Amino acid sequence: MKYDDNSRTGGKLTKGELWSNSKVIAPVWFGLSNISEGRKKESAGVVGLGRGEISLISQLGIPSKFSYCLSNSISATTKLLLGKDVKIDPTYYTPLVEEEDCYGRYCIHLESILLNNQRVKQDGIILMRIDSGSTFTHLNKTFFPEFIEGVEKITGEKGIPFKGGNKYKHCYEDGERLREVKFKFKGDHHDQCSLNLKRVNFFVKKKDNDKTYFCLTVKQHDTLNFLGNKAQIDFEVAISEPSEAKVSFVEKTCSSEQNVNEEEEEEEEEEEEEEGSLSFQE
Repeated sequence: MKYDDNSRTGGKLTKGELWSNSKVIAPVWFGLSNISEGRKKESAGVVGLGRGEISLISQLGIPSKFSYCLSNSISATTKLLLGKDVKIDPTYYTPLVEEEDCYGRYCIHLESILLNNQRVKQDGIILMRIDSGSTFTHLNKTFFPEFIEGVEKITGEKGIPFKGGNKYKHCYEDGERLREVKFKFKGDHHDQCSLNLKRVNFFVKKKDNDKTYFCLTVKQHDTLNFLGNKAQIDFEVAISEPSEAKVSFVEKTCSSEQNVNEEEEEEEEEEEEEEGSLSFQE
């Protein structure tokens, strides 16, 4: 299986039992992976929460509602909530795109991106996937150059690759000039739903000798746009469908174990791109 960010996994599909409190909850199909590329070696696995028939929530037969909250600390634990107790913010949400238009994934409509409240040039509304399994946010090759042009206008410099590597291609010495990135999504009974990102959501600090660089965690993709897990840090993301078909983003401190020093975090962050343990696959 190949994921949107080009990470891969392969193995065997088998059937077993899911247990909780010494009781069998349900028989479930699950994958045993013996080939993985692009995932952290410490990862225990991937939880499938997609709209397909063999995702965990589909197999358990529980209401298709769940929420999660991702921390900036890789050693912290946070909560994944499944079922009827999940609450969608009643005033601050964006509608989900219909399943057939998103190939079983969770998609929303991106209406605009603002950099320090300056709008990035955009040709119409963009379809964006929500992907907690991919570290980086990706914009398609038509929109991404406009985004980078806006960043470089604010920072006053051209982005450079960090140590010539492929992971961080746009790094800046004066990244502090970019204070905020706003993703504005299509609203329903209100104008728009905004995801107001702080630097921790779109930059990582990298050191090279005596210089510190701010490296973007936004990349270019040939065709797709998807919101990675770095952009979702310290937001409670709640998804409900098909009855409500909504997504809400509520800013929240996602772990009491806050936040490790940025430089320490980056030392633990190796070349693999996948850090999340959730993935919205079938």
